[in-house]
Amino acid sequence: MSRSSPSAAPSPSPPSPGAPRRRRPLLAWIGLGGAGLTLGLVAGLVLGRLALAPWALAQVPPLFGLPALSARVSVWDLDRLVVEDARLADGTLAWDRLELAWTWKDLATGRLSRLALTGPTLAVPAATSSEDEPGAFSLPLVVPALGVDDWTITNARVHLPGADASLTFSAHGHLTPEADAPGAKAPGANAPGAKAPGAKALVLTLEALDLNARVPALPDPVTVTLARPARLTLGPGRLDIDAAFSPSAPLTMLLGDQTPLTVRGLGVSVTGGYSAREDAPPLVLHAQADAVEVAGVHATDVDVDASLNGPTATFAARLVRLPGEDGTRTGGTRAPRALRLVGHLKAPDQPDTPTRRPLDLAVTLDAPGTPPVLAATGWIDAGTGAGELRLDETPVSLAPEALTLADLYPPLGTVVEKLTARLRPRGTVAWGDGWSLRADLALDRGQGRLGGLPIQDLSARLGADRPANARGLALRVQAARFTLADGTIETEGPVPVPLTGAPVRVPLAVRGVDLAALSAFLDLEEVSAAGRLDGRLPLVFADGPARVENGHLQASGPGHLRYRIGPAPSSADPAPPPSGNPGGVALLRRALENFQYKTLSLTLNGPLLGDLAVGVGIAGANPDVYDGYPIELSVTISGALADLILANLRTTSLPQRLQENAREVLRALGRSSGRD
Repeated sequence: MSRSSPSAAPSPSPPSPGAPRRRRPLLAWIGLGGAGLTLGLVAGLVLGRLALAPWALAQVPPLFGLPALSARVSVWDLDRLVVEDARLADGTLAWDRLELAWTWKDLATGRLSRLALTGPTLAVPAATSSEDEPGAFSLPLVVPALGVDDWTITNARVHLPGADASLTFSAHGHLTPEADAPGAKAPGANAPGAKAPGAKALVLTLEALDLNARVPALPDPVTVTLARPARLTLGPGRLDIDAAFSPSAPLTMLLGDQTPLTVRGLGVSVTGGYSAREDAPPLVLHAQADAVEVAGVHATDVDVDASLNGPTATFAARLVRLPGEDGTRTGGTRAPRALRLVGHLKAPDQPDTPTRRPLDLAVTLDAPGTPPVLAATGWIDAGTGAGELRLDETPVSLAPEALTLADLYPPLGTVVEKLTARLRPRGTVAWGDGWSLRADLALDRGQGRLGGLPIQDLSARLGADRPANARGLALRVQAARFTLADGTIETEGPVPVPLTGAPVRVPLAVRGVDLAALSAFLDLEEVSAAGRLDGRLPLVFADGPARVENGHLQASGPGHLRYRIGPAPSSADPAPPPSGNPGGVALLRRALENFQYKTLSLTLNGPLLGDLAVGVGIAGANPDVYDGYPIELSVTISGALADLILANLRTTSLPQRLQENAREVLRALGRSSGRD
């Protein structure tokens, strides 16, 4: 037997092909088994995700304190998700269809390519009372860095608190993450400048919005559109808004007593927001309107600026028409000037109670180039909107070159011209379920011209009343009194002033008007008189100057009337010639030169500044003619006294020859006074 030599150990030979082949099938099966298990799990998830999704939507949100969501996931692909017929368990949110689409590249950066929401319904819960300070706001969320290239909301409906209050809208835009929320403090952080780690802000941009609002205060639906793309930035402890919008048609709303308020040409912008940053800009609302009409008041150039963080607000408007005025205040030669209304609203420095914090309100009313006409202070309840204003009782001066009575109320401006007086206001206006007004304006130290005649010592009290929920405003002249020709003229009881454009009737009582003072003012060389008149002057104020309707005055005692026309006849004139001779004119002239009357009465009809007809009835004698033979005259005077034409002469006591020549007398008197 031969043996190998121990010193010659064989070298390792390469492995034979057979050995490895016996090990590879085992590894392959292991690999295939792992891959198959992975693929099986993935396939199982892919095939079962549509069934698992409803379970996850119902079970996972409650773990985070959110309502459960019932929905149907109809599509769940690697780049697309569709959730339909969704509804939160508390009923506050539901939608018909939500579609999300993405690419893997965008998803890696936290973006979605598309979000389309159709038929969402949101029920806004009623506000609850809070003990927080007004304007306090916090958003204790860390918003993920999410972006949406294109989002669309179609046929959305929002149910607002209250009966039949809802919004429907469609909108589209995009959502982008902000790199940081600059200076945003973590909620509750006290250290100045403290930031929430990893906090991000989202910028929501609305490229277009078509909103339709239906609320009880608006009798008709209102459509609102954006004036420019809107921007909403949302982050931890932060909410910023930049938006401008306007209704597409005039906006009409009903106040608590169903009084309509119409706004035309309205535009609203909102900027700023709420933030935990101390230096953050406040949320500011700016509104402009071409015109506002309410309760017979027409205002133009309406401007409102409000900071909702205070809150504080200012508003201004031009009042171009007040209740009862037919025309527009243009400020022309004859038209009254528009009044300017300015108001300020702010939170009180020291609220009266912890739960009720009315806002301080101050309002002024003035005319161009004048100090404030009326000033008022009061409050508005921030929760209910109810409020009250009290007029400042500081006296206001009226003067032709400054503030006039026509500036306050044009119909009154036609009563007394060139008026200077002192006006003292007093009253309150309140609103809530309805609005009420009670005001008194006391006028004194007045002087001016009434129908061209000078008046002095004018005093008057004007009142305005409107009980809550009443229809219309009642304006009245409680009393008015003035001095004319050393006599007194005053109203006979309260005078209602209708605000519907109807005529205003003012019955005046006349006592002791001095004919001598009146004739001296008229400054007619050919006329003088003495005596005092009493009676009634019913004035009517309508379109144009005031007019007298059936006025009646009579002398309280004897007096005299001297009326000279042309050269006086010689006192040596012979006795009146026979009938038909115009010498009767000379006799009548002599009788009127020094007529001592026993009775004198006047009737007045027509416009004070126009063709006023004055009927004169006089009985007496001239002691220089026929030894004071009794004469009774009835004369109608039309127009200015300087252009008088005597008519309807009735001479029941004159000699017969004067009666026969009455017409010739009238013609002669007219020629002597320059009239044909």
